[in-house]
Amino acid sequence: MLVLNNTGSHPWSQTGTSTDLPSLLVTPAAEAVYEPGEDLQVFVDMDYPENYIRSDVIWDSVLFDIDEEKTVDSLDVIDLSPAPSDYEYLNESTTFRIKTSIRPISGYMYFRRAFVSISSSSLITKHWSFQSLVLRPVDQTGPFPERTIVPRYGDEISYSSCWIFSGHEETCKESCEFVGDAISGVDVKEVLPNGTERDVERLNFPAQNIFNSSHSEAIDWSFQAVRGMGNITFKCRAFDSRHGTEATQLITVSVYFRTL
Repeated sequence: MLVLNNTGSHPWSQTGTSTDLPSLLVTPAAEAVYEPGEDLQVFVDMDYPENYIRSDVIWDSVLFDIDEEKTVDSLDVIDLSPAPSDYEYLNESTTFRIKTSIRPISGYMYFRRAFVSISSSSLITKHWSFQSLVLRPVDQTGPFPERTIVPRYGDEISYSSCWIFSGHEETCKESCEFVGDAISGVDVKEVLPNGTERDVERLNFPAQNIFNSSHSEAIDWSFQAVRGMGNITFKCRAFDSRHGTEATQLITVSVYFRTL
């Protein structure tokens, strides 16, 4: 994403052609592959040109334990050196050690950084640099084992809550996310007390690809909260039409009304 210095009176607004941009440097650049018994190391370089304001790198991950067949918290399997004051924001060059020697892990890491120019002659005043990185063992072709589909957060049965405050819109919003080898789509239904299912109102945007890949997808929906409704259950389903596999997650939402 770019922000241009294109004010009408600025000479660069019509004639600027130099678009050399600083980049987010992550090593390795696309895939981090490991042999059994090895730890993975990923290096994020925080160098930046003198005419740009320093900014933090924001990172996220989707990590899958191959043996346990479920996603894991990055805090359990990643060490950062030096340790940042805020785990999700890097303000100096950092080495990630993923402890794959003791726990077979695969998945994604994702990095984002903003660059803001302080030069008045720069055509591009701000841009965001993104980079994703696949983590995998040498005997696996992608970020997840073949035919794998699992919820990104929580287990096959998960719980949530929705608080409705007086004077506010009485609508609850929920979402679910899945990761896997090749996700074709995600849908969601409300599960009625008698076990039957019915459609729900999706929000006004389609299912979202996390990290812009076919390996991860999310869906968002909303429902009208009614006093005394108690708990309401939804079933999310992700499917892989190529292999004919699917995974589900039941999400039970407890609705609470509160007067301010």
